[in-house]
Amino acid sequence: MNSINNHAAVVELAPGTTVFSAGDSCSGYPSVISGEIKVYQIYASGRVKELYRIGPGDNCILSLSSLRGGDGRYPAFAMTTVASRIALLPKAQFELRLAQDAEFRNKILSDLSGRLLSMLELVEDLSEKRVDQRLATLLLRHGPLIAHTHAELAAELGTVREIVSRTLALFDSKAWVSTRRRRIELLNAAALEHFATLS
Repeated sequence: MNSINNHAAVVELAPGTTVFSAGDSCSGYPSVISGEIKVYQIYASGRVKELYRIGPGDNCILSLSSLRGGDGRYPAFAMTTVASRIALLPKAQFELRLAQDAEFRNKILSDLSGRLLSMLELVEDLSEKRVDQRLATLLLRHGPLIAHTHAELAAELGTVREIVSRTLALFDSKAWVSTRRRRIELLNAAALEHFATLS
């Protein structure tokens, strides 16, 4: 996959830089060399829902979908979360690599399978679990020390900041977590795990 960069334009992006917006035309295949991209959706109500994140070696599923089907436009938004180096492989080179490079093709198929499973798990969580249980699961995934704002956690869960803040205050009162400004420390992971799996 590193050979992608030989045919790609490489750009340096500051944290918080928009990589693409909903409705933008997809002109190539982005690859993260270093840093991280957050892909998210903004709904008509103004609610923001994080879809997934892309780090070095990951594939952007929406880019693949836009390049290979539909009208070639992005249906969501993406921005860097930290300083990042991004390589953009032109569409023609992407199609050539997909046709001729088995390793490249297999990596993409593997990532597609993984993302599909993740999406199915997300749908199950949204339909079966309450927000407080999903927050407990998210904290366990990010822990033991989490440098996220309440708004960022809310975006990952597809809810609003106020609900996350109330739930974290409840977890803090139970001594499951310790909350500080832009920092959450897990104090009792076992209790959070038990709570997250309650039916």
